[in-house]
Amino acid sequence: MNRLKSWYLEPLTGYVDAMDSALAAGDDDSVVSLRRMAHRLAGSAGSYGYPALGDLAQSVERALPAQLETAARALLEGLVQVVATAARRTILIVDDDPATQTMVMEALS
Repeated sequence: MNRLKSWYLEPLTGYVDAMDSALAAGDDDSVVSLRRMAHRLAGSAGSYGYPALGDLAQSVERALPAQLETAARALLEGLVQVVATAARRTILIVDDDPATQTMVMEALS
């Protein structure tokens, strides 16, 4: 599953940039693009372990024109958070030697 998640997360940075540009442009083509990206995310995010992101994407899909910008900005914030969280790596070190633990913790901080 981790490989699949990595595969899924890889293009999300592009989605962040594309959504940000579409929000800035605000024209009809950009609205269509926002809704298309939201549709893709709504259908896939939950399957890869990001149900809250899928919910935000569904809000964009269902948003009335007057609500679209607010919903899209919430989705963009959610995307940024997912991308930032994915960029952090977790390292599990199992060692019972306190000196080794201290050395590794200092090296990683």
